[in-house]
Amino acid sequence: MWRRVPGKGDGTAGIEVLVVQRSRYGDVSLPKGKLDRKEKHKAAALREVREETGVSCELGPKLCNLTYDTAFGPKRVKWWAMTPSDPERADGQSLAPDDPAEIQSVQWLPYEQAWQELTYGTDREVMSTFAEKVLGYRRSA
Repeated sequence: MWRRVPGKGDGTAGIEVLVVQRSRYGDVSLPKGKLDRKEKHKAAALREVREETGVSCELGPKLCNLTYDTAFGPKRVKWWAMTPSDPERADGQSLAPDDPAEIQSVQWLPYEQAWQELTYGTDREVMSTFAEKVLGYRRSA
C-alpha cells in the first residue's frame, strides 16, 4: 500500500509505503498473505492487507506475480498497488493488525527508507515494479 505525502522532487520523493514487522520472523516486509478456501486473489489481497495493517484499501494496477521458496515450499504471490480507502484514517493512530501476535508493528515509511529496511529482495523487486509502473520512475541500482 502506498500514499502520496507532501514532498519535493521527482521519482519517489513524497511517497510513503506501508510496511509490517512480523513477530514470528522479526522481519520487515510488505503486507501479504494466503487465500482462504474458494477466495479470489483480489479479495484475498484486500482482506490480508486490512487484517495485517488495520487499513482498508482500494486496488490499483496489477504489479506482478512472484514465486519464492519458503520453509513450507514455494509461495506464489500476486501483487497490486493499493491506496487507502480513507486517506484521513490511514495515519499512525489507525494502524492496528487484527492479530498482534502475528504482526508486531505497522508503519508508513518514506519509499527510500522502506527500501532499505525491507528484509527480502522480493519485496524490493515489488517496490521497483511499483515505482516504474505507477510512478513512472526507474530506480537506479
